[in-house]
Amino acid sequence: MLGHVNQQLANANAWVSSFTKDEQGDPLPARHIAIKAQQYIDEYMAAKSTRRWVIVPGLRGVGKTTILAQQYKYTQEKYGNRANLLHLSLHDVVNVVGGNLNLAIQQYEQILASSVEHLKKPTFLFLDEVQEDEKWADVLFSLHERSRNIFIFCTGSSATRLRTNANIVRRSHIEPLYPLNYTEYQMLRFGLMPEIGLKASLKEAVFASKDAAEAHSRLTNILPSIRSYRAKIDASTFTHFMYTGSLPFLVNETNPAQVYNGIISLIERIVNEDLAKGYNFDSPTLNAVQSLLFMLADGDTLSRKSLSSALGIDVRVLGELLDALVKTELLIGVPARGSTTIAVTKPRKYLFMSPAIRATFHQIAGVSATDQARKGELLEDLVGLYMYREFVTKRLASFTYNAGEGHADFILQTTAGARIPIEVGLGKKTVRQVVTTMKEVKSTYGIVISSTSLGVSASNNILFLPLSIFYLM
Repeated sequence: MLGHVNQQLANANAWVSSFTKDEQGDPLPARHIAIKAQQYIDEYMAAKSTRRWVIVPGLRGVGKTTILAQQYKYTQEKYGNRANLLHLSLHDVVNVVGGNLNLAIQQYEQILASSVEHLKKPTFLFLDEVQEDEKWADVLFSLHERSRNIFIFCTGSSATRLRTNANIVRRSHIEPLYPLNYTEYQMLRFGLMPEIGLKASLKEAVFASKDAAEAHSRLTNILPSIRSYRAKIDASTFTHFMYTGSLPFLVNETNPAQVYNGIISLIERIVNEDLAKGYNFDSPTLNAVQSLLFMLADGDTLSRKSLSSALGIDVRVLGELLDALVKTELLIGVPARGSTTIAVTKPRKYLFMSPAIRATFHQIAGVSATDQARKGELLEDLVGLYMYREFVTKRLASFTYNAGEGHADFILQTTAGARIPIEVGLGKKTVRQVVTTMKEVKSTYGIVISSTSLGVSASNNILFLPLSIFYLM
């Protein structure tokens, strides 16, 4: 283990370069989360903050290691002469070297010739895939408490497992990382920076207006900024983004076979590492995961009873498996609207955290890329991810759906009291389903997201939001 830690120190610059530079050697653009993380580091070094533990959870493949490397590089370049820095991948420590985090830290203390309690310099630990060590939480909590000269920046692929320890939640700052939105995709693939403040202004206009007419008026006032940004992009790239580019490791990939192989490999790692090690599923259950995902990709609100029968898995075990896939952030579970009883008895709607994953299963089934219904399902994934990221995880709103035919796809109910039915799809959408749901939930106003023009139905109190505006949010 001592040799491994020494090797990580010696190879740190090569590791940083491999994750922070493109093939031409130019620096990769930094996502917003990287800027926020840099602020934590600067405030800590300036003694303006006691926050010194940042956790970045998220689905595999969303770029956590890149963020980690960018933070290492930033800290090294700005504070390297004033700080100690160590990067470790717990996947390598546990599965390759056969050690553990506690032993690695002991060896690092030996290299520094100092115990953690007697560190003279701020010491930054950049730890990737911490969930690979079963005792990671206890070890990091101990380190955090033993010295104020320890700053921990760690990532993990199971968001819930990183958030369940009360001591960690109180002492750490959790910054979840999600698949790319369209403006991040444009930034990473083409170097096009987003319009400052546009995303926030759009969110405020669409979801915080008193009625559809006000939302339309506010969006009309923002149109110059929208057009300014859209004039810089190639609108045809949205198809690549929806089918492939929401996952950073595929952002520049255009070979369908490579996309397919990359996503199947990602799913296999989730099954073989996250599910196999973090849960008590037997082999037949784990072997059924891909079949389950295929069924969900083809119909997102199938009942657990029908899935159980098709897969030959006990209903209770199937429920645990679905919950686990939500916890790994492969899926987003959208509950049925209503009482607790309804939410439990009605099937959940399951969306994919990235539409690229659903698109891969469509490819397995041989579905044509021009199929409007299938494209509409991918769009639902994008809308679901936006609502989950911007509202649900921030506890600003609940996100549900109305079980049964003839209703809008989703209902957003904000903590401010707004109830907004949302219909999603490609092509020209009617208002019938939204109107039906609006009457049932006593809504503030309704929204139709589709390939339409920006408009408003004042009589129905419904905003028509073009996809070309939604994907800028």
